[in-house]
Amino acid sequence: MKKLTIIALFFIIFSCSNKKEGVIFSTTFENALHGGITLDYNSSNQLLILKRIGSKKISIPPPPPPSKTGYSKYQKDSIDKATQQYYLDYLQPKTSAYKLTQEEASTLNLLINSIPKEDKKDVYPKYPTVDGFSYDFQIIYSDGKVEDVEVQHINIDSHEKVIHQMLTYAKKYEDDKDNIQVLRNFENWNYPKY
Repeated sequence: MKKLTIIALFFIIFSCSNKKEGVIFSTTFENALHGGITLDYNSSNQLLILKRIGSKKISIPPPPPPSKTGYSKYQKDSIDKATQQYYLDYLQPKTSAYKLTQEEASTLNLLINSIPKEDKKDVYPKYPTVDGFSYDFQIIYSDGKVEDVEVQHINIDSHEKVIHQMLTYAKKYEDDKDNIQVLRNFENWNYPKY
């Protein structure tokens, strides 16, 4: 009986030590209209991080040249509106970190660790549409293994659930007006389901 108890205990310890869980999940997603953003999640300290991609300063395209008589009030207003919309569409976030609750962290851990093996592969359609929609993610496991996945022009439900939840938490904790606008731009980030 004593030997059986020792063997059972050995198997329990061995099975627990071999369980690998995602420790870090990082995703970058983009579309043609708004560019892209990166969200990182570190389960060991329950931090969700919104990262800027590209330059901090937005390069607004120059307005059309004025006519010989200069810009009319209508043209100036039109240029101002176009500039303002461009700013809203291509706004770059400031890097921010959000401390998640234990329950929120558990939800993300569950979603990340439940991505099926068949969904952890690159997806490139044979005839892609040129719409700029793509995303990638990396999962770094507790045993040091890394899975790096890139997906173009399609949405995979298990990925969408994780990214949607990360966006939801980022919107919940964000208080910077520019970052709020960036997160609003990506509310419907996923590929349209026609």
